[in-house]
Amino acid sequence: MPGCCEDLQDLEQRVQRNAAELGQEAFWEQELRREQAREREGQARLQALSAATAEHAARLQALDAQACALEAKLRLAAEAPGPPSPTASATERLRQDLAAQERQSVEVQGSLALVSRALEAAEHALQAQAQELEELNRELRQCNLQQFIQQAGAAPGTQDLMPPARGKSLPGAPQNPALVSSLSPEVAPMRQNWR
Repeated sequence: MPGCCEDLQDLEQRVQRNAAELGQEAFWEQELRREQAREREGQARLQALSAATAEHAARLQALDAQACALEAKLRLAAEAPGPPSPTASATERLRQDLAAQERQSVEVQGSLALVSRALEAAEHALQAQAQELEELNRELRQCNLQQFIQQAGAAPGTQDLMPPARGKSLPGAPQNPALVSSLSPEVAPMRQNWR
């Protein structure tokens, strides 16, 4: 019977469309889990960089305090009366200590600058990653909505509400071009940086 054949073909097309929607949903859920894992890793790196920055800042403050104390000792040694040789020897030792403290302070400042730059880069990367995660969530919601519409339209008597069957696409890739084109252009470069 022609009517039965048409109904059977229509049901087969609906099954194929539902299978395609399920494949898209699985794809976006996997991408979402990957992005969430990368975001957790970025948060851990950001916390480590923040701790290192605080440690370097505290160390630099301690070195500055030691340098001030050594300068005060130098002034006292230069002004104190007494034999010239012991005073000159003590002053020289204090100057050497002060020079060593200044060198160490410069090294710590350099390390602090490097950590600050790394911290800023990590913050920018996390912002881009959060934006991509938001895009993936939006695509997953859209995929779920389309699947719901497909399932609701599969009831008898709703053939006119169903969208036409899509063309075949590459295996493993999303079969809905609207989902792919709606992604933010920053997604692909950010994935390469964090993978």
